[in-house]
Amino acid sequence: MPKIDWAQKFLLTSLGVWFLGTVANAYIPPSWFILKTWVGKHARQKKIKVKSWVTAGDGKSSPSIGFREVLVLSDGQVVKSWAMDDLDQVLFYQEKGVKELSLPAQLLMSPDWADLGRMLKDQGVPVLTGSGSVEAEQESLIRSKDSVSWVVAQKPVQGGRPQVWFEKDTFFPTRLIYSPSTDAKGCDLTFENYRRDFFFPRSVIAHGAEGAVLWTSQVVDLSPHVEPAKTPRTSVQGWTPTGNAAPSELKKLIRNYYESFR
Repeated sequence: MPKIDWAQKFLLTSLGVWFLGTVANAYIPPSWFILKTWVGKHARQKKIKVKSWVTAGDGKSSPSIGFREVLVLSDGQVVKSWAMDDLDQVLFYQEKGVKELSLPAQLLMSPDWADLGRMLKDQGVPVLTGSGSVEAEQESLIRSKDSVSWVVAQKPVQGGRPQVWFEKDTFFPTRLIYSPSTDAKGCDLTFENYRRDFFFPRSVIAHGAEGAVLWTSQVVDLSPHVEPAKTPRTSVQGWTPTGNAAPSELKKLIRNYYESFR
């Protein structure tokens, strides 16, 4: 066996230290780049129609409390949403410009990454909206379930702190923790089961500050085509007479859903 002289030992040791350091300090792209990449993907979708089933809790209780939502994005600017009962009667209707939406709705539909970044910063998520140096201490690479995500949050990353997660390979947002209003407790949203050809999660789960599941939304139909003749007809925003007469628990679910997600 050939002998290894001190120079070779030094070289091998140096290479080992360099390799370990490279693994330990894996490159994390700046948050503005992550946001810009994600928004660049979904912003091409100017029109979408999404039908979802929203249930209280995890939807496994019997009998379950729930409603059907029909959401339409028109020309990338206006979002219309109808909450409907099992008989297709409209209970609640909301129409907003994209910039008037809640933070999680803008995260999924806003075409303006810089504006989205400012909104995240206002919530306490340390997003860099310029192409300056990376504040590495504000970003982490974390494994969760079967994927690895870029996490933008103050370190150390803790469950209650405002933060946003993006799947490492696709840049799809997978988690958002924020407060819907100044007097509200934190809401922890997870986004799952994206279609690779359609940048919208098929499952959204909302957890409260104590970890309990508040509501679950499951997409039942997703289309890039919007036919106005096939959307519900109502022009008055807010509760309809049918909605006002709905059970209190159902109205509470609709109210919580729209306040935290729409």
